[in-house]
Amino acid sequence: MEVMKYSIDRFEGDFAVCENLKDDKMLNIHKSHLPEGCREGDILKYENGTYIIDYAETQNAKNAISTLANKLFKK
Repeated sequence: MEVMKYSIDRFEGDFAVCENLKDDKMLNIHKSHLPEGCREGDILKYENGTYIIDYAETQNAKNAISTLANKLFKK
């Protein structure tokens, strides 16, 4: 079974609006299905009917964004 990965874009009410990293489609996931303490920008893995935070992928994404921002605003 394929592991699906999502990025938490934002929270709206009782839902997290997440981007499927494979096809860029958006998905609303009820907060009750998410791991405690997850935040915007976290990468989630969906395995065996459960969402878990992928801390390594989250850090990789943050590093990539930081690198791009530094290149963009470099004087």
